[in-house]
Amino acid sequence: MFVHLENMCFTYSLGMPFETEVLKNIDLEIDKSEFIGLIGHTGCGKTTLIQHFNGLLKPTSGKIFVEGVDLNKKGVNLKLIRQKIGLVFQYPENQLFEETIYQEVAFGPRKLGLPEGKIERRVREALKMVDLDYNLYVERSPFSLSGGEMRRVALASILSIRPKMLILDEPTANLDPWGRDNILSEIKKIHYNFGMSVVLVSHNMEKVAETVKRLLVMHRGEIIMDGAPQEIFEKHANDLMKVGLGLPQVTECMHKLKAKGKDVYTGVLTVDDAEREVLKKMKKPIKK
Repeated sequence: MFVHLENMCFTYSLGMPFETEVLKNIDLEIDKSEFIGLIGHTGCGKTTLIQHFNGLLKPTSGKIFVEGVDLNKKGVNLKLIRQKIGLVFQYPENQLFEETIYQEVAFGPRKLGLPEGKIERRVREALKMVDLDYNLYVERSPFSLSGGEMRRVALASILSIRPKMLILDEPTANLDPWGRDNILSEIKKIHYNFGMSVVLVSHNMEKVAETVKRLLVMHRGEIIMDGAPQEIFEKHANDLMKVGLGLPQVTECMHKLKAKGKDVYTGVLTVDDAEREVLKKMKKPIKK
């Protein structure tokens, strides 16, 4: 077990007039190499939850373990924990600060005390992982890049410390469709090529659903659903709509066909899957 949360709760401004309970009784286990989506409305507690994974926040009650280490215990090496779990905040381009892309990506390895030769190798590897050419980019300013490129650099700066888990908070926010698909494609490659655990936080049901293998649904500080995207959209469509989350458009379309008496599978996530399902029911071969 890589990350394990036991009955974890968190309250902002505890004991103060504006005390607010944000997380309630969270029980969660995440294995190594999982690809997880975390979805829910703004304010449901998603960002607060992930900030507990590497000790940025401490629970009001309950426990959190990373590779068996209790983060609540005194003397825990949080620096080591944060090397294992890399967190890319929402709008990471706002956190870029170095003069060149090389210095930006090298910042983490340099803080680890690595020699310059190893730092350069880390920078090369990290830029390659996000599909940025080392020779073309290292001397450029991060602030001369497009929004999508800036997010890749921010991602590379986390990857350069070689985390075992990568957490991304709304990585596609405010990107155009091309930039959004590009970033998600790189995240998938990183997961599959390097076996890295990934937690992808978003409110974009459609894109997360077709990207991840396991889906966590949050509502008012609690995890109310946990399972494969297909299973959740097939069996819990009404529950999702009750909490105002809805369904991916193609999945909703299949549910409407089902409601009209058509015997179709409602757990589809992509247009291609829907096409195959409909043609199968029509008993027509798929044209290639």
